[in-house]
Amino acid sequence: MWLMPAVLAAILLLVSLFAFPVIVALLSPAKKMNSQPSDLPHSIDVLIPCHNEEGRLRLTLQSVFEAVDHLQFLFPEISVQVICGLDDCTDGSADDAKLYGAHVVNFKFRSKWKVIHALASESRGQWIALVDCGVVWDKRLLRNAISYLASADVVGFSPTYSTWKSGFLSKWFWSLEAFIKSIENVAGGPISVHGATILYRTDYLKTALRFLAGRKWINDDVVLPLVMRALNPNQRIIYSRNKKMGFCVCDHAGRSDLNEQAARLRVSKGNLQWMASLLPFLWFWNKSVFVLSLRRFFRLLWVLVPIFLGLSLSLFAIEYGSGEMWIRILIVIVLFVIALRYAQKIPSFNSSLKAIRSLLVGPWDQGEEVLWK
Repeated sequence: MWLMPAVLAAILLLVSLFAFPVIVALLSPAKKMNSQPSDLPHSIDVLIPCHNEEGRLRLTLQSVFEAVDHLQFLFPEISVQVICGLDDCTDGSADDAKLYGAHVVNFKFRSKWKVIHALASESRGQWIALVDCGVVWDKRLLRNAISYLASADVVGFSPTYSTWKSGFLSKWFWSLEAFIKSIENVAGGPISVHGATILYRTDYLKTALRFLAGRKWINDDVVLPLVMRALNPNQRIIYSRNKKMGFCVCDHAGRSDLNEQAARLRVSKGNLQWMASLLPFLWFWNKSVFVLSLRRFFRLLWVLVPIFLGLSLSLFAIEYGSGEMWIRILIVIVLFVIALRYAQKIPSFNSSLKAIRSLLVGPWDQGEEVLWK
């Protein structure tokens, strides 16, 4: 009896991590390498949405322009334009952009999604790189990614992600995510990427944006690759974790505990939003993408893993512990409640609990109006 919650925890952990990517990878037919002639991209637009990111924007622009110089040293024929979409900025972000000669476009949206939509819709580059403020590129990123961008069947390229001064758990988590996404590469590529930096083939990105028009999507780093993969089964999005080739970006934009909690809740709401609107149709558009997206669904429920494990340990202590039964039960209940109270202070734990509550009692679709802060 005491073992049942632990078994459920193990199953939930499996389906939220490896199960669906492995199933799709095993069932995906082996694809021949693209035999079409490769042509170097002639232009790249680097789009950086920004709201009051003075300092962090300067850090990002410095690394981006250094990567552009390394690219154009070998490929001078490739033009690169860096565009900062300043959304209702009241600080020195505009000065940061002008310091490096980036093109500035001003908005009053107070919506990252609208800034991305506006900048991408006006882009004339063959490829678009969406970049978050505070992210630092490896100087070799663009130069070494050109061989992927030249492949006719590649519509997206994402480098791996790391955080500045990250702890052991953070490094372990992102390494695990990178490994899982490398499995998804076998099935045509991931259906979600980290929004820190992602390169998209412009024509396909604009098609996805037209498809998603009419909503303010919260998680652009999920809905864009998801729709591009669903609508283009013969095209690929590549996730590379090869840091030796420079395919890594580092996030220097640290958050306070309060902002971290708000960010976790925003991501959770964003996942509920696209699941309510897009998940029911994915089975008809692209069955492989539908199966891959189930991992994102079960990831919302990850909080049940430690709860089930704690419940299993509690039942074991009650069944096999020493002392009177009522004393054992009382002690276990008190310890369980105390542990739960402390766990609720963890931002991701709290956001997962709220997501489960939304799944059970609604509403699924939340957060139409999401501001920058």
